[in-house]
Amino acid sequence: METDNSKKAGEEKMVTTLPVAEKIISQKKEDSVCCGGRCGFNFGRLFLGIILLVVGLFYLGRNMGIIPDSYNINIWMLWPVLIIYFGLSMIGSRSWLSTLAGAVATFIILVIVMMAVFMGNINNFDTARNVIIVPVNIARDANAVSGVINIKSGAGKVYLTGGASGLVEGSLMTNFADLNQNYSVQNGIETANLEIAGGQMGGQWNWPRMMSNYANDFDLKVNSQIPLSLYLTSGAADINIDASDIMLERAELNTGAARANLTMGDKVNNSSIKIDAGVSDIKIHVPQNVGVKLNIDGGLNSKKLDKFIQIDEKNYESENYSATDKKLNIEADLGVSGIGIDWR
Repeated sequence: METDNSKKAGEEKMVTTLPVAEKIISQKKEDSVCCGGRCGFNFGRLFLGIILLVVGLFYLGRNMGIIPDSYNINIWMLWPVLIIYFGLSMIGSRSWLSTLAGAVATFIILVIVMMAVFMGNINNFDTARNVIIVPVNIARDANAVSGVINIKSGAGKVYLTGGASGLVEGSLMTNFADLNQNYSVQNGIETANLEIAGGQMGGQWNWPRMMSNYANDFDLKVNSQIPLSLYLTSGAADINIDASDIMLERAELNTGAARANLTMGDKVNNSSIKIDAGVSDIKIHVPQNVGVKLNIDGGLNSKKLDKFIQIDEKNYESENYSATDKKLNIEADLGVSGIGIDWR
């Protein structure tokens, strides 16, 4: 009898314990899901949502006539918002300290972005009134047998072609920046440096970098009679380089968000291009008598390669590569970009 009672008591205890155990296991699963980032507050989504809301309201206001048509936002310049979004998305919200830190960071970044986007319009920035033309004129040294051209342009446009009597000629059209230009000659190599400096003109700071109504445009010619190396560093830019009659041995492009058109020539037997780009659209036009090797590295990118053979995951070779005397080697480290190579 005692044995039966003991057995019955044990069964009752087990039945009572099972719901408690199931509840504990369920809670642990919920905690695991939360720790995996699928519950809790997401500051990245908040930030991106507010940015999209503000931009949408801005263009709605323009369409309704509430905001003047002269006010605009250059969407290309907002690509760093994606990086900020992913960064804020990594901030957890499981404790009050992380929640506070995320809220403060989100607020500060939103204020900075909004100021950068709208201050140019608030200050009634007048492009036509403030534009100046800065001449560029670097003579070719008599002892120079080759040249190096360094351009740091920031955001804006760069148009470059051959035909200069000096080493570099042309102009910078700008309404917010100054231009530093200098050159040096060493061991027969003449080096020209063109660098956008600051953002002040007339002692007054302007905020046009995020706006579509600013000017920062290079229009340049370089010498076609000596071998050249070109190094271009830019922010969000529209780049057009016509090297069809330039003895261009090496070109390096380091850019953020850009649209780039490069027309190559056949004035040298061996040339190279190195591209380091973020969110960009790059097109390269190559003469029919030049063989091309291409190495692509990076994240999400689309490729449009006419008459190329894929060697492996990252390397491509033009069909005419082994049959040509003139070679072009291209190295591209791309973010979210598209690259296309065609023949002329």
